[in-house]
Amino acid sequence: MVLWQRLRTHASHLVPLCSRLATTRSSSSIHRIINGNTGLHYYYNSRSRNGMSADQLVGIFQQMHSAAGTQSVVPPSEDVQRSAPLPEPGTWPRLFHQLNFDNTFARQLPGDGIEANYTRQVRGVCYSNAVPTPSTNPRLVHANAGAAALLDLNPSELATPEFVDVVSGCALHSTAKPIALTYAGHQFGSFAGQLGDGRAISLGEVVNHHGERWEMQLKGAGMTPYSRFADGRAVLRSSIREYMCSEAMNALGVPTSRALSLVVTDEKVVRETVEPGAIVCRLAQSWIRFGSFEHQFYFKQPKVLKRLVDYTITHHFPSYLETAMPGASDEDRYLAFYREVARRTAHTIALWQAVGFVGGVLNTDNFSILGLSIGTVVGRVRPVAPTNKHSVPKTMPFWATPPLAHCAWLADSFLTDYGPFAFMEAFDDDAVFNHTDSEGMYAYGRQPDVGHWNLSRLAIALSPVLEVERAREVLLEYPSMFHKAYVAKMRSKLGLLAALPDKDESDAALVKELLDAMQSQPGTTSGADWTIFFRTLSEAAPSLSATDEASQQQIEADSNLKLATTRARKALECMFQDEKVSSKWSAWRQKYTARLAEDSTAVREHSKLGGGLLLPGLSSSLDASSTALAIGLARRDVMKQHNPKYILRTWMAQKAIDAATANDFTVVDQLFKLLQRPYDDQPEFDDVYARQDTATGPVCLSCSS
Repeated sequence: MVLWQRLRTHASHLVPLCSRLATTRSSSSIHRIINGNTGLHYYYNSRSRNGMSADQLVGIFQQMHSAAGTQSVVPPSEDVQRSAPLPEPGTWPRLFHQLNFDNTFARQLPGDGIEANYTRQVRGVCYSNAVPTPSTNPRLVHANAGAAALLDLNPSELATPEFVDVVSGCALHSTAKPIALTYAGHQFGSFAGQLGDGRAISLGEVVNHHGERWEMQLKGAGMTPYSRFADGRAVLRSSIREYMCSEAMNALGVPTSRALSLVVTDEKVVRETVEPGAIVCRLAQSWIRFGSFEHQFYFKQPKVLKRLVDYTITHHFPSYLETAMPGASDEDRYLAFYREVARRTAHTIALWQAVGFVGGVLNTDNFSILGLSIGTVVGRVRPVAPTNKHSVPKTMPFWATPPLAHCAWLADSFLTDYGPFAFMEAFDDDAVFNHTDSEGMYAYGRQPDVGHWNLSRLAIALSPVLEVERAREVLLEYPSMFHKAYVAKMRSKLGLLAALPDKDESDAALVKELLDAMQSQPGTTSGADWTIFFRTLSEAAPSLSATDEASQQQIEADSNLKLATTRARKALECMFQDEKVSSKWSAWRQKYTARLAEDSTAVREHSKLGGGLLLPGLSSSLDASSTALAIGLARRDVMKQHNPKYILRTWMAQKAIDAATANDFTVVDQLFKLLQRPYDDQPEFDDVYARQDTATGPVCLSCSS
């Protein structure tokens, strides 16, 4: 890279920083890195190595300008700025300094070109420059080798000073291009105007040897042009929850951003109280969200909107390029792109419903264009306040903005980047974990409809390049997209091994009856724990499937199997012992047992034909002569692959936060390891983590972070 690019990207940041560094971080320093023939690159660091004064910093800045006079300072033309090539075979795992950021977003889309970092309104751009603010005494408390592998990064690099400097915001990698993304969005049903990355700074995109593009982003590394009146920092409690939740969701099989590192600092950040600061380095294949397109539409920038759509398709939906669709018009490609966004959104929300995840604040600025679960940040635990959960119709008109009377609009909602989340314990279709959502707009049971409504906002934003009526075709398809994905996942959770299309509606009705029996009832002890119920049902599957006498005798002869299935069946009965729901449970169990028998017959029939309609993961040893018990054992094994034993319960995250606040990060590490294998039996953790929290009851969470 020529020196001109170095100067443009980094050198001009030194002067605005000088006075601040001299007054607030006198121990900060500037270092020079020589990377072969790529020129000079300076970065600042708060580790007191060769500390320099503000005058010395200005001197270095002037020297860099002088040096530039002897080298080419003409910016390269757009047509020679090609994407970084894939790493050569054998060049991974890489050392940290060998990462080559390929900053296509910043290179191919317009930015405002302003180097100074101050809050402002922007128009006609997709990003603004934003340099991380050095943090005080950063310490790496956890790093994720699994996420590092996505970058082809050697795990040993995660403990190096160079890595810690970059992920704490105290240094810039030599090929990074730090920016904050521009976007708008609808929050609680109302258009909120310009939003943008107020406390997130993207460092650039790394292309791994698979050709995957992963964008590194720092959360909590200081102010950006979109911080408004905030400080751009994040607190330790929200950072731990985000770090844990993104990795928990990944292990559960839900599309999500990833967490690379967690750094704690000596910054004192004011939220509800004064709290320790922290920074999460997170990864995603893109941080583009619905609100990115809304910003260009509502501020009347159709040319920039089209560039953004074309960029998104080129880099993240390549199968919809004209090369893959010969002769397709632009609008046909845009329609195919929009349909795929809808499909991914429906699929991800179906998985949220299946694992009992409640997103908290499902604004359009929080909806990933790739269908990822992104930025799951949560606030302090507080008791649930009584609310009228049924004041908003559960099915909103998808083409109409909800009435303002239904919008739980608060100022702090506008100022937050992402919202609270929680995994349900006792099942409640009206579960809300965000204390600002007093009307239950983003309750668990409404999440599919919210996804549909948000897609309608995206359709409007894309109207300059895609006719609304054509987009409406996709919106009409969305309910069936969601229904198909949801029923398929719930079949897996119930152990229905033969995916029979003619059973879709009856199986959906079976699920609905189960949820009605599980629903929490005021004044009762009912409300089966979502995760524990389905895991227990998995353990009971062999007994529920053994409808013939021979299979029952086999269970009686196997003491371990008999003990496990007997315990599971008794535990299920205890979950529905309240008289208001026991009859519902009994009626559902009879229908379910009959459906399992029908499913076993279908498994035998399809085994004769090669098993084409059987659920993936089913034992290949099953054939047309398989006994009911053999099928039941296979059913149990498949169900345990779809029903996790461990989830990130709110009280578990709080336990890690309390310990970390006392400077003990062993619980963070223990919980992180547990959540990497949510479907596996880990008996050493059962007494601590495989349980519901019955001490505090339901909780709500704030938007602060």
